[in-house]
Amino acid sequence: MWYVGDLSSGHWVTGFARLLGLILVVMSWGRFHEVSCLLGELSMVDSLTGLQNRRACLLRGQAEFARMHRTGEQLSLMFIDLDNFKTVNDQFGHKAGDRLLRMTAAELRRVLRHSDFAVRLGGDEFATILPGTDGAGGRSLAEIVHICLNRLFEIAGFDVSASVGVATFRAVPAHFEEVLQRGDELMYEIKRAGKDGVLQRDVE
Repeated sequence: MWYVGDLSSGHWVTGFARLLGLILVVMSWGRFHEVSCLLGELSMVDSLTGLQNRRACLLRGQAEFARMHRTGEQLSLMFIDLDNFKTVNDQFGHKAGDRLLRMTAAELRRVLRHSDFAVRLGGDEFATILPGTDGAGGRSLAEIVHICLNRLFEIAGFDVSASVGVATFRAVPAHFEEVLQRGDELMYEIKRAGKDGVLQRDVE
């Protein structure tokens, strides 16, 4: 009981004020924590597509490689570049380019498995972490994504194609940046061969 004494003494006012102050502090802290959590979540999300962003990819990737180290499972990462994306921006404007990126994100959500983790790395570059997926499984999924994206772009009237590469890891890399570097190498190899293709590589 927070009040003891004569009501006429005014002590009850002090007691009530202290209680009210405590309630406000608790409520303020709860709201602060809620807002902090929300801001933390937003910092992991790409505002244009609603997919997770590069920072989220880094954190999730580290967690998945740690799990891979414990379980001995293989882990694949799929990288997706939109071919001729700059042409869309130049010819039709950034609104058309933004629409294309949102369409790509929506198609990835539709096609990918529940366990997969899709992100937009930046620009027209996307990636997906594929837990427990070997090279054959990664390539099979990449071919599905490639077909679905190209069909989507054709229906929408965009003269764009997708280059899709899969890096399958049998061992945990020293740094996650090494993983992204493998993705860049895959994309370079596909584009050098003429773009609009699928490529899978094992990484020892």
